[in-house]
Amino acid sequence: MQASSSGTSPKGNSGSSRRFWLAVVFFGVLNSAGIWWIHDVGLPKGVLVSVAPVTPARSDAPSALRVTFSRDIVPQDPAEQPDPSGWVRLLPESPGTARWISPRELLYEPREPLLLAHEYDLSIEPPADLPGSSLEGPIQLTVRTPPLKLLSVIQRSLESGGSAGEAGEATLRLAFNGPVSPESLLPHLRVLARGARSLPYALLTERPAKEIDIRVRPEGSRLQAVLGPASRGDSKRLWIDSEQTHFVHLTEALQVTQMIGGRSDLGPPSLEVYFTNSIALEGDRSLASFFSVEPSLSFTATPRWSTIRLDGEFQPGARYRVTVKKGLGGPSGSALQEDVTHDVLFPNREPTIAFAGRGTFLSAKGNLSLLLKTVNVKTVSLQASRVHANNLVHALALGWPRESLTRKLEPRIYHTQPGLNEARDLVVDLRDLTGSDPRGVWYVQASSGPGETDRAEEVEQLVSVSDIGITVKESPAGGLMAWTVSLRTGEPIAGVTVGLRSVSNQLIAEQQTREDGVAFFHQLPEQDGPPHVVLATRESDMAYLEIEKRRVSKADFDVSGRPYLRSGNEAFLYTDRGVYRPGETVRLRGLVRGVGGALPGEFPIEVET
Repeated sequence: MQASSSGTSPKGNSGSSRRFWLAVVFFGVLNSAGIWWIHDVGLPKGVLVSVAPVTPARSDAPSALRVTFSRDIVPQDPAEQPDPSGWVRLLPESPGTARWISPRELLYEPREPLLLAHEYDLSIEPPADLPGSSLEGPIQLTVRTPPLKLLSVIQRSLESGGSAGEAGEATLRLAFNGPVSPESLLPHLRVLARGARSLPYALLTERPAKEIDIRVRPEGSRLQAVLGPASRGDSKRLWIDSEQTHFVHLTEALQVTQMIGGRSDLGPPSLEVYFTNSIALEGDRSLASFFSVEPSLSFTATPRWSTIRLDGEFQPGARYRVTVKKGLGGPSGSALQEDVTHDVLFPNREPTIAFAGRGTFLSAKGNLSLLLKTVNVKTVSLQASRVHANNLVHALALGWPRESLTRKLEPRIYHTQPGLNEARDLVVDLRDLTGSDPRGVWYVQASSGPGETDRAEEVEQLVSVSDIGITVKESPAGGLMAWTVSLRTGEPIAGVTVGLRSVSNQLIAEQQTREDGVAFFHQLPEQDGPPHVVLATRESDMAYLEIEKRRVSKADFDVSGRPYLRSGNEAFLYTDRGVYRPGETVRLRGLVRGVGGALPGEFPIEVET
């Protein structure tokens, strides 16, 4: 990784020139070792800034950036360190979080790994006169991620031409050392036939990935894939330090090219077997019968184009001997000519943090525990962010980031039980994150704790803690009824303020619930659109309901029914049992209700048979 820096100064003196030049030599040595590089130290008062990538074991693409200053910037006590959230911005836009890992080290963690061979503009701009920090003025860094490397090229299929003498099309898979944008490859990737004749190709992969598929019409049986620097005039060129060449020998015969043990998170991993062409089964023999695995285990085989996936109780970190037996059919009657055996090592599980279940609502009087599943993670950092009522609609719709719409509380660090590749349960009392009164709406974020190098992907859970349960019914005439009850007792709650808010967070209407917990909205104004969120508040308690997201499907119910009573009374009569003998007395019971379910006064009743 490379970085250039400019435009910042610390408060106080610049220190001795001797110490400054020692630091320059120190970082120059690190640069020569390939760790990081400062190629422009344009800092007038002697602050030296370096950027180092934090790279997971599974990819060269950095999952975080560690910014190191040549002196302490914030106090040693974490409680006195200012929150750097909102200081850091990475362009092209790469949202993430920032935190101090030491008084002179700042860690920025993008939500998605950075792309290889790209330049990013990193800016660090603290507020003016920020207490607790010796950093003033903005820092501008140009960060260059590690160069792109082409690791392998394999044939995925070879189709014959439509007529005699016509060349068919070949599909190739290119594997890189990290995710790469397919479009960005175009100025750098050439496919050559014999004689170095350049062939046109089409990209089949649309999104950034470590493996990119292309389709080409070959000339002859050998292709050459060349990845190299683009011309200087190309503004979209990637950083590729040298030309890389791979040869592919095309064949119509069915051959095994690769066997790869997958890397899983919480579930069992899969094994993928790659072939030079698609699979064509004939007869009654099952696909799984063409494979054997040692040590023995039960598995299923699923074909997908020129790949077969084996699913079974494969263990992460274990080695298996996998054999593909001769006779497996390919296109045009070709078949595997001999057994092919590979030793396959499954990598350890992905570091993973996951919330168990996607439920949102917790009773304020019930169990306030959150359950997380972790694997290959030593520490977990959990942080709760309160969503206030006036920002709820926007926070629900916006997604990430939502710092300006929430109030973050202090994070807590939790240690997990040791055990390589073993899934562990982590139970967290929500009150540890929110304080003694957790009522309200929260975003709870979970990430790997400090010091984790191979980091788990950050996850979050929306949690609403309330004793108010909301049921909403809509009228065909455009009205709406909201009914609030206690989640603990099931009894109606009177005096709840029920507000209807549009998708743009405009208050459409507001009512107080009656003794029966019901609030009616008969005529709703239309200028702000239909209700989007129902917000119920009572003292310090708050609950909400997203109407469209929580709508109950009526597909499985007979909802034709009768219209609601507009005037008079209606009755429902039923007998005390369903079958009577001749001469027995039939006893009737009935319910009589008026408009809105009101009890009628006394009046005579006549029953006609």
